[in-house]
Amino acid sequence: MPALTVLGVNPDTPREVLVNLRNDLIATLETEMGIKSGMTRVFFPVDMLDQPEEGQDDLIWVFLYTGMFTSSPTIDVAHVKRTTAAIAAKVKEAFGGKYGVEVFLRACDSDTKTLLHAD
Repeated sequence: MPALTVLGVNPDTPREVLVNLRNDLIATLETEMGIKSGMTRVFFPVDMLDQPEEGQDDLIWVFLYTGMFTSSPTIDVAHVKRTTAAIAAKVKEAFGGKYGVEVFLRACDSDTKTLLHAD
């Protein structure tokens, strides 16, 4: 189950923009990774400090957490780059190009995880 964390979004961003971006990111992962929309979670954590440090307010960071790219012995780097580029394009478009966007893959190893289902 992939999860995206989008960091550096202005806390004054209208909810509608975030909802539309979430939907666009989910649709992007459906296309790029061949998964169902219910498999993806998107998080927009709020910075606990009032202001970013000087020069840090023009870039949004996105982390894609998934084990889907590392489930085979070799990583398809072209597939990863295509997916991260598609994510970056959606985020940049959502904010009208006002921010740069950097996307990172955070590979999750299914052999080292624990999942406890709800009762």
